Amino acid sequence: PARPSSFSQMTPALFTPANPSASVTPPSCLRRESLLVPPSAALQRICKGSGVTVYRMDRAPDSAGNPSSPWVIKKVDVEPRLVRERRRVERTLEHESRILSHISHPHIIGFRAAQRLPDGQLCLAMESCECSLYNVIQDRQFASCGHDQPLFEPSEICKIGGSVSSALAHLHDAHGIMHGDIKSANVLLSRELTTVKLCDLGVSLPLNERREIRAPDLHFYEGTEPWRPPESLLCGTHAVGWSPDAGAGAAEGGGESAEDLAAMRLCDRSDVFAFGL
Repeated sequence: PARPSSFSQMTPALFTPANPSASVTPPSCLRRESLLVPPSAALQRICKGSGVTVYRMDRAPDSAGNPSSPWVIKKVDVEPRLVRERRRVERTLEHESRILSHISHPHIIGFRAAQRLPDGQLCLAMESCECSLYNVIQDRQFASCGHDQPLFEPSEICKIGGSVSSALAHLHDAHGIMHGDIKSANVLLSRELTTVKLCDLGVSLPLNERREIRAPDLHFYEGTEPWRPPESLLCGTHAVGWSPDAGAGAAEGGGESAEDLAAMRLCDRSDVFAFGL
């Protein structure tokens, strides 16, 4: 798919695409009403995140009787009375749907649909994976019972690392986007590791020609604490990533020089740091 002319380009009225390479205009045979999401109580709950709940939706066979793969449904899960927080989460889902609707890559989670349901809830439908890398690490640690042995074979590490690297390179090079929240929970897998998918682009950020965050006074890096790169910690969550005061303080304390800290900008390499962790 062609790269959007603008990072903030709106996808007309959130839609259900016919295939990954479809344009942003929904085909006549697939309007928004084509996605019928059951009430949350009728879905299988998978997990809960910050302001969202993720469900598995099993789909009926197609017209020829062939089985349909399940989808994952991400719904806003914030009380209506918390207006500002609900709107913040909705903006994150809208942002993620616009990004994913322009991406087709074997190691990035596939977009299926994004709609506002009759009850007013905004939901994002994506392809389904069995588990996350975080789950696999936890399961293998538990199964090892404290024995000092590798949790992954070298071939498995190469498979997962190569897949995530490919996904990041595609985001950075083809779309000018920084993922912004690389962590094991955002790498989805099949148990046999035949499938590896990067997910959760809701806090992704636009990159400029120098691969630094565009308009750092407007875009904020969020990330998740244990995986955040050093440059994101110098000024809290602000994307500018450093300040003269922070640099001077570090220099006086015998740490990094002010010049070194000033050179630490949030950029595509910030994703790579988190990926290394």
